[in-house]
Parts: sequence; structure tokens; C-alpha cells
Amino acid sequence: GCVDVDAEVQEMYLEDQSERAEGHLSVLNLCSFRSLRWQLISIIVLNMGQQLSGVNAIYYYADDIYRRAGVEKNNVQYVTVGTGSVNVVMTIAAVFIIELLGRRILLLAG
Repeated sequence: GCVDVDAEVQEMYLEDQSERAEGHLSVLNLCSFRSLRWQLISIIVLNMGQQLSGVNAIYYYADDIYRRAGVEKNNVQYVTVGTGSVNVVMTIAAVFIIELLGRRILLLAG
């Protein structure tokens, strides 16, 4: 059918204009806000730690690692899925632990 889309187009135009009026935030602009600086630095350091810890390499080479460790070729995919499942479950558990104990205590203790 033929639908009048002029109102939607006008809304999209107004939204575009309001976004342009707000301006863009770069990483350097975010660092200039004192209230956001510590949070931004924490996020960057934690993500760098994850990348540099080698966890991603283990998942990338998981099939080969398990085969060399003696897991039968037919079962490697199940072991890999099991490892990923444990990772998901522990991530969900970590969310609740962080909420219970707080980030500061866990970061200082870790």
C-alpha cells in the first residue's frame, strides 16, 4: 500500500539536526570530563588485560589444543562448546559477585 511517510521523514530530519547540534564526543573529549576519566581508564585497562592475557588465543586455537591434549577428534567440538558454556556461566556469576561485593574491593583484591 501507499503510506504517507512525510511525517516520518520530517522526524528523521529533526533527529539528524538535533544530533548535529549536540556535537560529537571523541575519546579525548571524554577524557576532559573529570567524572568520566577514571571510568574510561578502568575500562581501557581491563579490556587490555583481557586481550593481553591470551584468553582469545586459547579460544581461537581450542580445537587444536584439545586434540593435542588427547581429546578424540569426534569429541573436540563438544569439549569446545563445554568450555564456552562454562565461560558464559562464570561470566553471569561474576556479574552477581561484582554487584554483591563491589568493583573496588574486587579490583584491589585481584
